[in-house]
Amino acid sequence: MFDFELKNAVILDTETTGTGIDDEVIELAIIDADTGATLFNERFKPNKVISDEAYNIHGITNGSLVGKPQFRKHFDKIANILTSNNIIGWNVFFDELLIKQTIAKQHIEKELRTNLCDFKVYYVIDYLNEKDFQQHSSIHLITACEIEKIDISDLIPHQALSDCQMLYRLIHKIKGDFNG
Repeated sequence: MFDFELKNAVILDTETTGTGIDDEVIELAIIDADTGATLFNERFKPNKVISDEAYNIHGITNGSLVGKPQFRKHFDKIANILTSNNIIGWNVFFDELLIKQTIAKQHIEKELRTNLCDFKVYYVIDYLNEKDFQQHSSIHLITACEIEKIDISDLIPHQALSDCQMLYRLIHKIKGDFNG
């Protein structure tokens, strides 16, 4: 049984221009881990173009980001939410890395301190039985929802807010208080 305290915890997800050392966050969503309430959901104009590989995953186009603010415009609000809560994510260390790269690329002169829980690690190591672990050691969030028979038909995979909501449903299903 998952017994992580969800009070003072948020679920975070990002979409990015790619996965390299010069890539940036282009979409960030944060929801309350206990209630599912949306705390932040925004797209950002990056300093570089979205790679074809990233586009093929999330479907966000460069054109859809024209006129959007840069990450730096919302940094104080984002930092306030993240530094005052525990952060849960699926592969959240990647999200943290890309957030920190974005901070550096946009010359934000503030530090972001976080307390992270990677639910993917918990799910694969502590929750799946050994047979499932061997079969799903590099599991995706969508697959975990399928294994747990969680209906995600109303969500759009690889959109930050939808991915947060998928993880919310997975966490609460494992806790025993979600029937979706």
